[in-house]
Amino acid sequence: MAKNPPRKDANSAENSPPANGPATTRTADGLASPGSSLTVAGDLMEAAYFNEQVIQAAQQGIVVLDRDQRIRAWNLYMEQLSGRSATEVLGRRALDIFPFLSNSGLAAAWDKVLNEGRYITTQFGMIDPRTGRQQYVTDSSGPLRNAAGKIIGIIASLRDITAVKKTEAEL
Repeated sequence: MAKNPPRKDANSAENSPPANGPATTRTADGLASPGSSLTVAGDLMEAAYFNEQVIQAAQQGIVVLDRDQRIRAWNLYMEQLSGRSATEVLGRRALDIFPFLSNSGLAAAWDKVLNEGRYITTQFGMIDPRTGRQQYVTDSSGPLRNAAGKIIGIIASLRDITAVKKTEAEL
């Protein structure tokens, strides 16, 4: 017969939070929850990995721009949509890579996001780099703020709406 492990007193040192913050454990899905101690560095690494996976797995384009409109994040969907890898675009100004955006209304929308903190949705056309055909994209952009609330950039979510536009044209 299996012997039950000894019960731990709720006030024992093993159940006390570490001196550097509240205790956490990992649940079956890998997320943190109250209960055991993990290092701050480990928590930060897990959070960064989790965030990266969410961004990369999203089935829409996710782009983060800083105040100079330099690309700071670019997910796999954006690589497919634009034909440009993250290596090619990260750290570069979006309008330098995609000059057609200046005339699409997107550049003006981004200025409003940065200067007024507005959330703006813009539709524009572009040439599909894979096929050479016209495609249509919708961009929903909003301000990226730091912990103090200051606008430090833009978070943009993009979707290919070519099929929708084609259906609308056929009606």
